[in-house]
Amino acid sequence: ALAAGAGGDAAAAVRDTLAAEAGDGLFLLGSAAHPLVAYVALPKGWRSAGAYPVLIGVDGAGSNFEGYGRASIAARGSRPVIGLYPVTLSNTNALDPARYPHYTPDTLARDGDGVLKRLAFDAAGAEAVLALLRAHFGAEERVFLTGFSGGGQFTYHKLLQDPAHVAGAVPCCANFAGAGAQGAPGAGEGGGPPVLVLTGETDPHREFTHGNRDSPGIEPQTDHAMKVLGELGYTNVERRMVKAGHSPLHQMAWEFVESVLDAR
Repeated sequence: ALAAGAGGDAAAAVRDTLAAEAGDGLFLLGSAAHPLVAYVALPKGWRSAGAYPVLIGVDGAGSNFEGYGRASIAARGSRPVIGLYPVTLSNTNALDPARYPHYTPDTLARDGDGVLKRLAFDAAGAEAVLALLRAHFGAEERVFLTGFSGGGQFTYHKLLQDPAHVAGAVPCCANFAGAGAQGAPGAGEGGGPPVLVLTGETDPHREFTHGNRDSPGIEPQTDHAMKVLGELGYTNVERRMVKAGHSPLHQMAWEFVESVLDAR
């Protein structure tokens, strides 16, 4: 019902209805410009005249996007930040239609054919939803990023491909297979946005994925990510191993967002 260029009383009524019905919870938002949909959580006390940072969070291979979003906003507390949780394709291997009821089989077959197509779908779709948030909900231009496990694919891709529109990134026990590095513009002046890479001390996928010695785990994938970030000129990067298993580390992700906002 909403379009990025729409205005007037009708668009305001739709926006206000979504905000009121969701309360402090999630509502599902899609764009006429792209089939991707996303769960959105407005902050407590949201007002239409305000300006709000956005955190884009992506779940891992379990593809429980709504559950991930609910856990994230529980950790957000009263922080005045919009939570955006896109229903992505790049976070998992097999695209189980039961986990993607909002997409047609044709969409899953066409846009799920390989990681690059999946990331292209996710990137364009997230931008379409962000355009709605900017037009109607006061979202800022630069966004924060976090992604858990397979959700790290989108996080790193967005960070590497569009650093000018990233306020900060905090991959959490995140996968990285190199997608996004090719054709990346580089960090730019100032060494790029702040990045905090978190991994778990007791992650069962720490060295190998599912114990498969032919499948590098989170630590070697993170080694690869750190190398790419360094080669592309990112200098505001911290890597930290924490006392956790394979976890989205929601509380730590929000603490990072808060620290960056406090430093503005």
